[in-house]
Parts: sequence; structure tokens; C-alpha cells
Amino acid sequence: MAFGALLYVTGPQPAGELAYPATCEKRTVNGEFRVSSQVSFDANCEYFNDNNYDPFASGSITADGQTFTERCEDNVLTEYSCSGQTYTVTTGSCSLGCNDGTCIKSVTKTICEPVI
Repeated sequence: MAFGALLYVTGPQPAGELAYPATCEKRTVNGEFRVSSQVSFDANCEYFNDNNYDPFASGSITADGQTFTERCEDNVLTEYSCSGQTYTVTTGSCSLGCNDGTCIKSVTKTICEPVI
């Protein structure tokens, strides 16, 4: 199906009609990370291997010798970040779900709308 293509959609239709014309296009939907809690701790934050605070990139930190790896389960992400003598744990929801321990950044969807 091409961008902006005209096609006939089948399925549930208004009474007496078998199909209706529709235009379809691909649209990018951007994901969102909605913070539900954020807690900071005093510790020597030694290392991080993502963009420090990026819910769309996986990573981990080492604070006072203990490693914390970001994880995402059931659309809930636990994100770790460092700043000198403090590390922060941020928890929140991923609007498009999770993949490989991160929030999904974007998806492309085909949206069809009836032609009136």
C-alpha cells in the first residue's frame, strides 16, 4: 500500500454498504516516558554506559562498587543516572511499551481514514 493510496476498506460498514473508499498513510508515533517516581542517593557514582539519562537507550551505572542495570517490564522502566556523588533512580511508564530494557522510541503505523 503506497503513501496516500486510495483503497477500499472491508469489514464492518454502515448499513447497506459493502465497502467505502479510504486514504491511508504511514505516520510515525513518538514514544513518551512518564515519570512516576524519582529518588536520589548519596554514593560515589563511578560509571554509566548510556547517555546518563535516556529512557530510550539501555545502560547501567556503578555506584559505590555496586552495578545497577536499567530494566523495563510490563511497560514500566527503571532508569539509573549519575551525577558526581549522587545517583538517581527514576521509574515511569513507556507509552509504546518496552524493548531490550528500554522504552520504545517510535513506531510507524498505517492510518486509514474514510473518504467522504
